[in-house]
Amino acid sequence: MADLYRQRKKRDNASRIVSAFYVMLIAILCFVLIKLGASIQTVCIVLLAVGTAALVCGLIRGRKNRRLRKRMETVAICTLTIVTGLGLMSDFSNSTAKADFEAIEAVRAEEAYMAERNTDAEWIARAWDGFGFYYGDRELEAFTDLVLNRVDRHIYGATTIEAVITQPQQWQNWSADRRASDGTYDKVCEILAQRENGAPRTLPIDYLYFYTDFDGIYFLTNIGGEPMKIGG
Repeated sequence: MADLYRQRKKRDNASRIVSAFYVMLIAILCFVLIKLGASIQTVCIVLLAVGTAALVCGLIRGRKNRRLRKRMETVAICTLTIVTGLGLMSDFSNSTAKADFEAIEAVRAEEAYMAERNTDAEWIARAWDGFGFYYGDRELEAFTDLVLNRVDRHIYGATTIEAVITQPQQWQNWSADRRASDGTYDKVCEILAQRENGAPRTLPIDYLYFYTDFDGIYFLTNIGGEPMKIGG
């Protein structure tokens, strides 16, 4: 009885070794196919063919050879498991590639859009559209001058209008991805053109901060004092 048990255990161990060898061959086959430039879909098709052949062989010849049936079942299970993993990896890779492509296209579209615009006016208008829809042209003009004051005084280390506008946590309802409305953009372009031609600003250079309410916009210096109200 003990001899029979040892023989069966020896056969089972040999069967496991052979099965492991088959699995190694499948892994090598996948590696070689990928190295040769085969797509994941091609590798999946080849593995499906191998798994199907193993199943058929196990069903036909395994009736008389139990060990052969187990080995073929192991091969089939391994190939189907690898195919499933490769399929999931392919879906993930495709999703990632699609997301990357869409992100690149969005950047290109934004660059093309900004290339046709006055970028300084676009940035100011984007910030204004987030919170300034309630106010009129006087308030917009004063806000534009405040941005110019911040550029001149290098507030938060910013030396350009874009750098001033894109500082985090500055503007209510701000979104860098939301394009400016044409009406606001055109008005800011007009204001900037006036300043370039020497028109005085509505705010002195020391007015760098503001707060709003329903009556207007209140502009302040960095040293305190009474706010300057625009609007209302």
